[in-house]
Amino acid sequence: MAPGGAAAAEGVGLAVYILIDALGWRLAEAYGFLPLLRWRRRLRTTLGYSSGAIPTILSGVPPAVHGHWNLLVFDPAGSPFRWLRRLPQPALRGLDNRYGRFALGWAGRHVLQLGPSFECAVRPALLPWFNWAEKRYLYQAGSLAPQPSAFDLWRAANIPHAIYSYRDGDDWTLLRRARHDLEGGAVRAQFIYLSQLDHFLHLHRDDPEAIRRELERYTAAIDDLYTAAEDRDPQVHFRVFSDHGMALVNRHVDLAGPLRQRGWQTPRDYLAVFDSTMLRFWFFNDAARADIRGWLEEQDCGRVLNEAELRRNGIWFPDGRFGELIFLLHAGCMVSEGEFNGRGWNPRGMHGYHPDDADSDASLLSNCAADASRSGIQDLFACLCEPLPGREA
Repeated sequence: MAPGGAAAAEGVGLAVYILIDALGWRLAEAYGFLPLLRWRRRLRTTLGYSSGAIPTILSGVPPAVHGHWNLLVFDPAGSPFRWLRRLPQPALRGLDNRYGRFALGWAGRHVLQLGPSFECAVRPALLPWFNWAEKRYLYQAGSLAPQPSAFDLWRAANIPHAIYSYRDGDDWTLLRRARHDLEGGAVRAQFIYLSQLDHFLHLHRDDPEAIRRELERYTAAIDDLYTAAEDRDPQVHFRVFSDHGMALVNRHVDLAGPLRQRGWQTPRDYLAVFDSTMLRFWFFNDAARADIRGWLEEQDCGRVLNEAELRRNGIWFPDGRFGELIFLLHAGCMVSEGEFNGRGWNPRGMHGYHPDDADSDASLLSNCAADASRSGIQDLFACLCEPLPGREA
């Protein structure tokens, strides 16, 4: 828990914000989740993963403005792993296993200050070309600097607040702590990040009964927190929302094998990062660029995103730091061999697809009538600003 300032301020008397990772609109509505929150909206998410969506919620601006989208960033000049280039190839190959990647991940987090989310998500031989975008723990003031987040505004305005996340325990522990703090009467704003539903849905997206039981469990715990919040302030602003939804996986696609068969070499001709639902490329050879792009355009499992679409979705980066070419899989498809997918990882649900897909929609469940007009996850920033002086909706 991160305490805020102690001085009183004008604005909403008490505000409780609960971010449930991967609580999609389709699931929230299909299961009648949290019926006590009557103002309910589907929200358009960002294209990509939580690494772009959550900073958008916290700042109210798209990834192209706040600078966070995917985790691996092309940055050969600034890579903290530049020193690996001096190692001979046999040594680099010797690091490309579970133990070597674990050691590099530990070094990144604890020695190179790459943040708590860092993991060795590409072959060690390719690390010298990349940096890590999320070096700061997101759930604190200053996490998106120089872009201000709601947490920066709360701190600057001396709003007594508390922030809870996976650092403080599991989802159920966080909800119990939040209730205890409400009963103590000290905070005026609470932000609670619940992360475990995302993992649960990855494993059980195809099991309606398991989902029902899990959502009932969350409902009971959140209902208890809502009761405590109303006892503290009958005019409490209480919201539950998400960053994205979760689609059912129905197809695994091998793209890494056929790409290798085209004969181009990394890092001589190109670099590629295989995420679960997208491929990102950087090219050093025009012939390789033309050949690989043409091959991708022939695939029936996804499509190459053009500049206009990247701009419309707020993820256009002219310097190509997140990819000179981005191939996005269709909803329900997943790469069978990816940098972030460990061996044996066979999820039944996945996210990171196009925002136009209905399963990508995030959700907003609220007791505030003003929320009937919200349409995208960036609109949640206005909700987060309500405790500030003069900002009540």
